[in-house]
Amino acid sequence: MCFKSKYEDKFTPIIRNIDLEENKRKILLVRFLEEVIYYDKKAIYTEFFFYFFSLIITIGSIILPALLSIQNINFSEDEDTDARYKDRVYWFSWSISLIITICNGLIQLFSLNKQFISYIGVREKLVSEGWKYLELCEDYYGGNHKDNFIKFCEEIENIKKNQTDREVGFQKKNHNNNA
Repeated sequence: MCFKSKYEDKFTPIIRNIDLEENKRKILLVRFLEEVIYYDKKAIYTEFFFYFFSLIITIGSIILPALLSIQNINFSEDEDTDARYKDRVYWFSWSISLIITICNGLIQLFSLNKQFISYIGVREKLVSEGWKYLELCEDYYGGNHKDNFIKFCEEIENIKKNQTDREVGFQKKNHNNNA
């Protein structure tokens, strides 16, 4: 497995040791912890592709004007050699321009920057709610894990539902922009 979430190591021992029935503990591991790990992965992968495409755009945008500025320079005394060099520079410039446009289009099409922010946000909401529940503070103050289990599960489901609605909104927006 190429991805190991830091949240698994943080939450698993705590969840295994709280005073809950085994089936509820499994629900916490599957529905809460796996969701945290899932959104952590999505955030990391989205961040990787956003920065990767942005890096290509940045480097290509620096190289392209340099290539265009040497496109009409004579490289030698031989016209055939000059024509070959000019042809290579032209196609290399064209290729870089195409790659820059494709990368920019992919960032815009998939709204990678917005998705990254969204995934980080939902992950942090889940983690925050998890700590509140495990520490029995704020909304969970005054009870125990058993008493607050349903309340916690409902809050996790609300966070998940809001994120799902947001993702559907991304898809609708992208579909409408492409139609």
